[in-house]
Amino acid sequence: MKNDLPLQALIAAGKEYSPDVPESLLRKAYEIQVKHQYEKDSEIALKEMQKLVESYIPASGKGAK
Repeated sequence: MKNDLPLQALIAAGKEYSPDVPESLLRKAYEIQVKHQYEKDSEIALKEMQKLVESYIPASGKGAK
């Protein structure tokens, strides 16, 4: 994924608009979307994204509890 322009754009936008979001989170989110982009059932990608975000929130110390 070195020359993946959409991924590079996502990372650049993340650094500019939300620098506290780790690049690793953006990369994982992108990988989930690429992996499931041609599936009819979008629920799979949504569940994986939900797990990813939920794993990030407790680790960041943010979010309401």
